[in-house]
Amino acid sequence: MNDPMSINEAARLTGLSIPTIRAKLDKGLLPNAKKVKQGKRNSWQIPFNDLLDADLIKPQPDQAETDQIAKLENTISELTKDLEHTKELLAARLEELEGYRQRERSLFNALETRETQEKRRKFWLFG
Repeated sequence: MNDPMSINEAARLTGLSIPTIRAKLDKGLLPNAKKVKQGKRNSWQIPFNDLLDADLIKPQPDQAETDQIAKLENTISELTKDLEHTKELLAARLEELEGYRQRERSLFNALETRETQEKRRKFWLFG
């Protein structure tokens, strides 16, 4: 696979169009590509490594990597579901806690201190 390839082969390998490969050559993104005389015309010879270096070809993972990626994606999906469920439970508990806090405030407001009780007793006794 280290043999240089033509523009047609590079286009097929990368999934890009021939004009796109030509544009990359014109911009100098494939620096080791060379024009070679073939009969009466010149043709480009593009090294595979130039296509890799220009990020036009992504290395394909082997089957073990693909399986591991799928397993990790499933784990991420399960953890995301767990996180959403935990968020729902937390929201319910926070709502419940706020109810308890409101009840505590109302009970606290209903309680009178000894001083308040004494003032009330004096008011009614001498009122």
